Amino acid sequence: MKKQILLLLIISVTLTCVSANTWIVNHNGSGDAATIQAGIDLSVSGDTVLVADGVYTGEIIIESKMITLASYYIIDSDTTHIANTIIDGEDIRTGIKVLNCRQGTAWIQILGFSIRNCRSDWVQATDQAIGGGLAVLNSMLMLSDCNIYHCRAYEGGGIGTYSSFVLMVNNNIYRNTAHRYGGGIASHLSPDNQIEFDPTRRNSVYLNHAGEGCDMSCSVMNIPITAYLKYGTINNVDQYNYSPPSQFTINVQYPVVTQVQNDLWVSPLGSDNNSGLNAASPLQTMTYALAKANPDSLHPITVHMLPGTYKWSDTRQPFPVQLKSYLTIDGGSRDQVIMDAENYGSFFYCLCYRDFFYVKNLTCKNGHTLKYGIWFDIWLDDIAGNSVGIENVTIKDTWCVSDLIRISDYKHVHVSGLIVQNCQYFNGLFIDTFTFARVENSVIKNNSPSFYDWPQTYSCGIVLIIFEQYSQFHAKMEVVNCLIADNSNECTYWGPTVSGIAINVCNGNAQADMVNCTIAGNVALEEQSPAFSVGGVNYRVNVYNTIISGNTPYETGMTTSMDADSAIVAFDHCLVTGGENSFFHVSGLGTSLWLDGNLYNTPVYDSTSQYSYYPDVTSPTIDAGTLNLPSNVPMPDYDLAGNPRVYNGAIDIGCYEWNGTPVQDIVVPLPVDRLKITAYPNPFQTKTNLNYI
Repeated sequence: MKKQILLLLIISVTLTCVSANTWIVNHNGSGDAATIQAGIDLSVSGDTVLVADGVYTGEIIIESKMITLASYYIIDSDTTHIANTIIDGEDIRTGIKVLNCRQGTAWIQILGFSIRNCRSDWVQATDQAIGGGLAVLNSMLMLSDCNIYHCRAYEGGGIGTYSSFVLMVNNNIYRNTAHRYGGGIASHLSPDNQIEFDPTRRNSVYLNHAGEGCDMSCSVMNIPITAYLKYGTINNVDQYNYSPPSQFTINVQYPVVTQVQNDLWVSPLGSDNNSGLNAASPLQTMTYALAKANPDSLHPITVHMLPGTYKWSDTRQPFPVQLKSYLTIDGGSRDQVIMDAENYGSFFYCLCYRDFFYVKNLTCKNGHTLKYGIWFDIWLDDIAGNSVGIENVTIKDTWCVSDLIRISDYKHVHVSGLIVQNCQYFNGLFIDTFTFARVENSVIKNNSPSFYDWPQTYSCGIVLIIFEQYSQFHAKMEVVNCLIADNSNECTYWGPTVSGIAINVCNGNAQADMVNCTIAGNVALEEQSPAFSVGGVNYRVNVYNTIISGNTPYETGMTTSMDADSAIVAFDHCLVTGGENSFFHVSGLGTSLWLDGNLYNTPVYDSTSQYSYYPDVTSPTIDAGTLNLPSNVPMPDYDLAGNPRVYNGAIDIGCYEWNGTPVQDIVVPLPVDRLKITAYPNPFQTKTNLNYI
């Protein structure tokens, strides 16, 4: 049914070019082809592929053809054709791929479609999938009168471009998400990328979400963009919606979000048409709540997550959630608030100078990412941020190539009540470049390497580093009441690698203390690998009241630069099975000090306890610790189970305190200055809640 294109078709839409032939696509089989791809395959440059109303699935690739792909909107300008001619990626494939469509000054044209539910399966230039709804490579494209929504990619959830010129005319790009850059539109890595927005038939780009540049993100190599928008998320350029903001000039006629400086509430059962200003009228998605929130130093905002599971398949909740300065995400209860990434994406990103933000009281599960599960990074090559915190957060059943949690360049880092279990990663919790970092009441257990396709992959529970170039800052590291257990590190590429916890101090301008921790059951394949290792240049690390036992092949060790003047790790009232015989000097010169009260036998654990590595009544660790800590070393008030840390005037070795039946579910507050604590019921009962303001 090959037909000559009608004169009416040529003159009715000024955006289209003269075409030799028109190929009709109709899913009912009445046209030249039943699928869009089959119609494209029939065409040659200069042709038009005309698509009848209907829902179309399957792969769509236009390669090396200068054609027009259009719905019947091109004939009669009836906008119902746009809504009814649907390309559905079924959340498994890219909507349309336009590859190598560039011939002089000619355009390839796509117009009059709704592109929805796409997830990029196209990889270009990196090993990351880009361009969820539309992926464009080395092409000249005019995109007109299309809706692109509910699409996902690593980069460019709605549209991703490389080495291309894209002219945007009267499109609606909304509710798309990208793991890294440009939830709506991303144009990266190529100096000849350019996107232009028609100033008359304006586009709308709004309520998209990404780790960086929720609506748009472009490389600094690109020509600066003036985006003439009918609808935009807000009516100004900010770092949250546009990355980098210096690339953009925004002209928005109608902002779709009115920002507030009040707390907001979100529920999977809510609606983004609600006010979100109280629990009775919650929003539905974190996307909308964070777009609506406008916190600053005088108006910090908490987004309260009401009980339920937040995931893409139910409520189009995108991941990762990009945070803002002076913002707290509070789930209220890690047991009742679940963020389920459904094995696509990570959980929280906060990059490029954000400050004073906190995440607490929730569970994250089923992440899957080639980057980080949680990533907080100033990106200024300096200790530029002030404070971040993670409190009472569980991460489980998550896979990532890099660190599960990475926090860099903040003066004060507080991690309290973190549980990481059954995950695969490079490092579990990695904190570097800080002046104060405290990790307390946390469990890193049953984790292993991700085994991505490179030999360097290894797995370590916790890594704390103060780099040498920042040694002018006096840094303090504290690890208190933590259990690092049953983790495996099967890498042999790097030589000795740590399976439990690594602390690195440079130039001695830091204090590192570990108090009442248990490091047990961790395994490494490299024959010289310790479970607990300290390293750096001119350092001293003090270990108090800590169990290091049952790890293979070595319990503990140290790494020292050959030019170090002094390198010391000191054990005080610890149980280290094997003592010096289980201590391995990985490299350099250093000294291990075995001070008073150390034990070198094995602990005894209660096999009937709900807590792994809880002491048995016969354990030698009971009452064997020291209360005589230096004044600047923290003495915890509670153990990891919520028991009083000091019992009958004595303290145990390890993260648990034996004192009979454990008191359960005591919430140990994150240490902050000028803390106000409320408790209910009061006086304390078996189950008591602690809140702080």
